Amino acid sequence: MRVGFGSLLLVPDQTLNKNLLAELMDRWNCERRGFELPLGLIEITTIDVALILGIGVTGESVVLEEDVPFSDIEKFYGSSVEKRTISMASLDKRLKSLDVRVNEDFIRTFLLFTFGTFLFPNAFGTVDSRFLLYMKDLDKIPLLAWGRAVLQDLIKWMDRRKKDDTEKYMGSCLILLQVWSYEHIDIARPMVPESYAPFPRACRWQNSSYRLRQWFTTKFDGLNREQIIWELEPTPEEKKIDIIFQLLDLENDAIEVPSPSKYSSTNVIVVDDDNLRDGFTIPEDILECRDLEVDLTKQSVAVVEDDVGLLSTSKCAINNIIDNEDNLRALRRLEEQNSELRNEVNHLRSKNAILQNQLSSLNAHVGSELQKEVDHLRTENQILKNQLSSINGLADRLEKILYDDDIND
Repeated sequence: MRVGFGSLLLVPDQTLNKNLLAELMDRWNCERRGFELPLGLIEITTIDVALILGIGVTGESVVLEEDVPFSDIEKFYGSSVEKRTISMASLDKRLKSLDVRVNEDFIRTFLLFTFGTFLFPNAFGTVDSRFLLYMKDLDKIPLLAWGRAVLQDLIKWMDRRKKDDTEKYMGSCLILLQVWSYEHIDIARPMVPESYAPFPRACRWQNSSYRLRQWFTTKFDGLNREQIIWELEPTPEEKKIDIIFQLLDLENDAIEVPSPSKYSSTNVIVVDDDNLRDGFTIPEDILECRDLEVDLTKQSVAVVEDDVGLLSTSKCAINNIIDNEDNLRALRRLEEQNSELRNEVNHLRSKNAILQNQLSSLNAHVGSELQKEVDHLRTENQILKNQLSSINGLADRLEKILYDDDIND
């Protein structure tokens, strides 16, 4: 059987870039569901999740309902009615104790371990046991929109951090956010290794260099269009992958991402340390079982099923299809461009008015200075005339004196 998470085993450990993530979170707009850049709003979408993590985003929604009764399968994996969580330590111990064979028990345990360390991590070393309600029938696991659930969880935590600046913890899959930035924005992109797995895209990026927070703010404020990829375009090879093909096969009708409000409030992860790490580590003694994508013979597990049964179809119903996402994005982009052009026109008009005022002031100043110069020249001319007249008078007197002396001689 295939459960749809095999691509995560290819993702290498990465160091979280605290200052880059903080800059992105500060630019998050809760109402518009996007990051505010100088050139417009950029969104994180389901196609981003599918390309970056390689997990499905179509199908039935994964929602952790608060009022769902406690089940026997949760109890079997060590949860309790009071907390409804399972410790990562117990899951790690359970993985090491299981046989090398990949059976249903191993798959459920490994998925819970993956959720708690990579997709839905928190600061308490636990994972929500209600995820098990979606794992009773392993054949249905790949039919669920796990990637959309990860995106919803990330949005919920960014909303929470934006509304409460005293929040010390940030939950969800931060590697998704970091790699999303590398894919869309040419700032602090790390070196691409010479060889890497072509899919998912999280495999292509190495760790980036440390930068001060002010460096990121300056770089983001100075972004130009050449540094931004507004929407990721799947390659021809990526379009052949099932989860990408299924998403594109919806004929550009996007699956609505509802406001994330039904997730456990315990999914948090510290982001205050400079050197944070995400990803998950597979115990060495189970590395031989790392590929969960292989075909498995169905095997029974001694699990006492509860009387509640799987969540009703109405609670897991797929979100309504909204209007064509491409058209909406194109419309938003045109509106943003139109707004930018209007702002540019207003800016040019203001600049023109300033130049006209400066020209008028300059003309007035030059005219005034010229008038002063003319008056000054006239004054000097008059002085010269007076001096010339005096000189002429003096010359006449000298000539007369000389003439009188000649007569007397």
